[in-house]
Amino acid sequence: MRHLIAATLLATAMGAAPPAAAQSTGWSGQNLVFTPLSGSTCRLALDRAYLAGSGPMASIHVVFRNRGSQPVSVTANIELQGNSQRKSGSEGPFRIAGSSTRDQQTLYPFGGSLAGTTLRVAITACTPTS
Repeated sequence: MRHLIAATLLATAMGAAPPAAAQSTGWSGQNLVFTPLSGSTCRLALDRAYLAGSGPMASIHVVFRNRGSQPVSVTANIELQGNSQRKSGSEGPFRIAGSSTRDQQTLYPFGGSLAGTTLRVAITACTPTS
């Protein structure tokens, strides 16, 4: 009887997915939507978005690329949506040097599987800095 209880507890514990347990390692294609700031002279691109860490300490990182030669100050909205859940937040302002990238830690994902979720990144402000 004790073995049955122990096996049941172990199976239950292993079946409980910690946050982001089923996410591969990142978002791409139709599951990653980038919206640059309309009418801006900033030349920003989104290189990639990925999950760093595991369990409750996992966080979503977004890698921005400044294609311009001048440093910029950027603010962005980040939204994770899927599996009947939604989480969003604002990041910034943060600085990206000219002709370089910035790996920006953003949201902590919601619990459960992130398979099939969509990550939306929208630039809300971008201004040249010195």
